[in-house]
Amino acid sequence: MGHGKRMASITGVLGDIPRNKSSDSALGDSGDEGGSRSQTGASHGEHRQEEYELPLPRMETVSKPHVTNFGHSLLGGYCPQYLPDFVLHGAASDERLRQRLTADLDHAMLHPALDEPIAEAVCIVADTDKWTVQVATSQRRVMDSSKLGKDVLVSSLVSGLLLSILQLSKLGLSPDFVIMHLEDRLQEIYFKSKMLSEYLKGQTRVHVRELGVVLGIESNDLPLLAAVASTHSPYVAQILL
Repeated sequence: MGHGKRMASITGVLGDIPRNKSSDSALGDSGDEGGSRSQTGASHGEHRQEEYELPLPRMETVSKPHVTNFGHSLLGGYCPQYLPDFVLHGAASDERLRQRLTADLDHAMLHPALDEPIAEAVCIVADTDKWTVQVATSQRRVMDSSKLGKDVLVSSLVSGLLLSILQLSKLGLSPDFVIMHLEDRLQEIYFKSKMLSEYLKGQTRVHVRELGVVLGIESNDLPLLAAVASTHSPYVAQILL
């Protein structure tokens, strides 16, 4: 009974408080409060949705060196016939190869690729069956029908260079180190050609044995060094080549 009297007195006090008409117009009548609450509860119930995490496909970015370039496009594989468009490729050895190669060397002399006059067009022919190397040139014609050019001696500098690269590869060294080694050995060949050109300066004729004794150049390395020296010292070609 005591609790009932207290609740009644509180209700009576609240009933005497004047209501704000502006708030009533904005929020609606008190009679509609229950309906608004029920509508609000219903709207929350309708918008309540369960969220699911969908796994997205994983993508791994792998960076690969860009090998499709102009230099790579000049290297070809085996071709049924000789193609002058490639810098290096394999071809069958037959009479058509001799005819096409001769015509291509003559065409390179008449129509250089760099639009500059050239003195000689050269093609290196390596026979993988006989393990021989020949140099075909536009200046010298080979009378022997079995040969495409002049036979080239095996250079100890080149063979030593290739063997050293093979050993470094077998040891599993990094490609960067192998390239550095290759550059050092090629620089060694260049320095020997400079030494040869300085020794031949002012001379008209020299013996091969003299070069071997004075400069320490082997006879099978002389054509290579003379060809390299003629690129920076043209007078070497007039003396040795």
